[in-house]
Order: sequence, then C-alpha cells, then structure tokens
Amino acid sequence: MKRVPVIGVLALASLALCAGCATKKEVTRETTPITNKVNELDDLTAQTTRNIRSLDTRTQQGIQDAKTNAGEA
Repeated sequence: MKRVPVIGVLALASLALCAGCATKKEVTRETTPITNKVNELDDLTAQTTRNIRSLDTRTQQGIQDAKTNAGEA
C-alpha cells in the first residue's frame, strides 16, 4: 500500500476548508443591487413603451387629419 504524501493531504484539506458555500445572506447581499437595477430598467422600459404608443396614436391621428384635409381641398 502506497502512502499518500502529507503535502497532498494538507493541500486537499486546505482546499476543502477554503471553498465554502455561500449563505442566504451573502447571496441576497450580492444579488440585491442586480435586482434593483433590473426593476429600474423594467420601469424605464414600461415608460418608454407607453411613450411610443402615445406618439403612435397621435401620429396616426395626424395622418388621418391630413388625409381628410387633403380630400376636402
């Protein structure tokens, strides 16, 4: 039976101890800024969509009015 070198065992043991799992608090702390930014971008996207729809409605009405005025002239 071969002996495993002591340095190898110590290296594996230190690696196992250093690579810990993340806790819920750590994950929450790391992901909260990302979640906040995503929510901010969602709000901005919704506002932009409303603005585009409003502009489209006004543009279509302007086109219709121009056609009506051109037909009367």
